[in-house]
Amino acid sequence: MITLWGRNNSTNVKKVLLTLEELELPYEQ
Repeated sequence: MITLWGRNNSTNVKKVLLTLEELELPYEQ
């Protein structure tokens, strides 16, 4: 499980979110 720190509207966080979703990796915010 990956814990992602940051705001959803941050550009860098969006990049990570897209990558995690494409790889279907479990994560929490």
